Amino acid sequence: MKVIIVGVGTTAMIVADIILESHNFKLAGFVGTSEEEKVLRSSNVHHDIPFLGDRGIIHRLNEGDISGFVCAIGDVYIREKAFYECSEAGLTPVNVISSKALINPDVSLGKGVVISPGVIISHGVKIGDNVIFDPAVVMDVNASVSSHCYISSGVVLSGGCVIQKNVALGAGVIVDNRVKVGKNQKIAAGTIISESLEGLYRKESA
Repeated sequence: MKVIIVGVGTTAMIVADIILESHNFKLAGFVGTSEEEKVLRSSNVHHDIPFLGDRGIIHRLNEGDISGFVCAIGDVYIREKAFYECSEAGLTPVNVISSKALINPDVSLGKGVVISPGVIISHGVKIGDNVIFDPAVVMDVNASVSSHCYISSGVVLSGGCVIQKNVALGAGVIVDNRVKVGKNQKIAAGTIISESLEGLYRKESA
């Protein structure tokens, strides 16, 4: 299957490396913003993989031989919007999983999930759609992460904890056992969360 990566930043480079190493998909190119197109038009983003254009071209991609996508954008709201744009255009979200990750066989995975090298995911874990795990994340038994979350490097999600929709956890965050982090929370790097946090209203749309 030929796929695109939506995004051209550091997360996109991690995703590209996983795809190129695994050979599960053929990487057709990258799609970005109109500002990125001004800089990257007609150039290669990663090795010989080209920049295809801004997100305005998404609805035309399935007219050719591109049928899959993965969103590699750090901002959870922009990534959520891009995920639905691609899905509504008839493209299929694919899971990009490093061979250097350790994943229990009974883990429930959504669509469009990115799992980077060094990630450890334990028994009974549930993961929603369009979630990104940076390198060296640990998810303990029966933890769950809802759709469109971004889990940065070194995060530890302890047993039974619940991460709701559109949460961004900075590098090295630790969430204690059975703690719930409500939707739209953005947690600073190095924070230890020992008590549940209520969800926040989304102040503005991406």
